Amino acid sequence: MRKSALLVLLALPLAAQSPDAGRAGAPLAVEEFRYAREILQREPGLATLTLDDSALAHSHLGDLRIADSRGRQIPYLRERSPDPLIVELPAPERVEDETRSHYRLTMPHPRLPEARLIVDTTAGVFERSVHLEGPLSRRGRPEWIGAARTWRHTEPGPAPPLTLEVPDHAGKTIDLVLDEGDNAPLPLGRMRLHLETWTLRFFHPGGRGVRLLYGRDRLGEPRYDLSLIAAQLDPSRAREVTLAPEPPADRVNDPARVPRGLFWGALVGAVAVLLLVLARLVRGEGTG
Repeated sequence: MRKSALLVLLALPLAAQSPDAGRAGAPLAVEEFRYAREILQREPGLATLTLDDSALAHSHLGDLRIADSRGRQIPYLRERSPDPLIVELPAPERVEDETRSHYRLTMPHPRLPEARLIVDTTAGVFERSVHLEGPLSRRGRPEWIGAARTWRHTEPGPAPPLTLEVPDHAGKTIDLVLDEGDNAPLPLGRMRLHLETWTLRFFHPGGRGVRLLYGRDRLGEPRYDLSLIAAQLDPSRAREVTLAPEPPADRVNDPARVPRGLFWGALVGAVAVLLLVLARLVRGEGTG
């Protein structure tokens, strides 16, 4: 009895590394998700997928699902990534405002989670008061204003990067504001966002059609049996996989939107019914 139990315990970690441990789960209504992005991997086995800025912006994490080519769920483990996701920002345009400089930064998505803005400079000795401002409201005022901090460098060597906190759902653009005093504008270099992100660990069944789904508001966190053997799934054996680009806004699936064909069909039917009613009314008046 003891010997057979020991053999089962020894075999369990090996079984956990097999695709059977992550066998397909319940079916999904794929069409109810706004986003469906193919996972660019065809070989079977343990895989790791890191969420990009698009997935972070358009998902509340609880709605994340992985589906196979037949629309069945693929169980996964979600873990916080040890490294931040770095998103490079395009060079902004500088707008002067008396003794201040405004740099309007274009965000990759208006509804990103909290992030850190990292800014480089080639200046040697300087001191500036800096802060962030959100998009302008209809009244012409920033929707939010971040806390001011002092960016200062007096030591030999390159200046340390500036780090500022960006709130969640910051908007399409944010302004980096520097109080230049009576100095020349501070030369700014590379600008990027550091985002905390997540990794999904799962067994890829192999072949095409495996997709990451998200964008479904009232969907709660999934519950998978795979979590029971999480400690036995060695991340070092996982293959890193990536996602196909997110579709443009005009091609995003909207479950609440009535299909165009159905809309026009319903409209034509309603007009036909209305004409029929009017014809009967006119006929009734004529006979009366």
